[in-house]
Amino acid sequence: MNNILKALLAALVAACLWMPGTLVAKGQLAPEMYVFGVAASFNDTIVHFTDIQTLDSAWVDSKTKFLLGRENYSYQLRDYISSMLNMPHRTCITFYGTNRGKLEKQYLKMLRLYSNQAKGKKGKQVRGYDVRHINQNQFRYLSVDMGDMVEQSGKKAQKSGSKARKKSAPHGGSPAGRTDNTREPQASEPLMSNPDVNRP
Repeated sequence: MNNILKALLAALVAACLWMPGTLVAKGQLAPEMYVFGVAASFNDTIVHFTDIQTLDSAWVDSKTKFLLGRENYSYQLRDYISSMLNMPHRTCITFYGTNRGKLEKQYLKMLRLYSNQAKGKKGKQVRGYDVRHINQNQFRYLSVDMGDMVEQSGKKAQKSGSKARKKSAPHGGSPAGRTDNTREPQASEPLMSNPDVNRP
């Protein structure tokens, strides 16, 4: 069971590594993309699988061939399960590919991982998950138009690169003329209203 949770966590981390705010490469419109989704929760053993579906048009990164807006597809599945099946707080992952055969192999691998035939250490049978299928009549992925975002992110990357060059001081000096050693607090740091109060 720990191996299954590790595999799910690894897949979640891999899915979250690419965020839309970091887009700098140009996107291109893929003529056909195949996707399926997996939704699970750490609170129970129910795992939902969608059918493999075809997206007529999807935006991909021209260099890495990553599906742009992957999180939006996962949000579609999460919203469906939350509203229609009344199961909120699911972790949803969307798998994608341009080759249906390769994606089917990945689908079967994930299905075997969560099915009752799963084996633990030393080949012992372990209790599987409650696998539930969501067919295309119940849920259908909708294409996400990333055209505007790709154009804007390309312009922002060009502008931010030129601004960074202008702000950096020559010969390793501090940027924007700052000479003191103070720094602004980060978003994750709490702001104290009274710094004289000692807290344990």
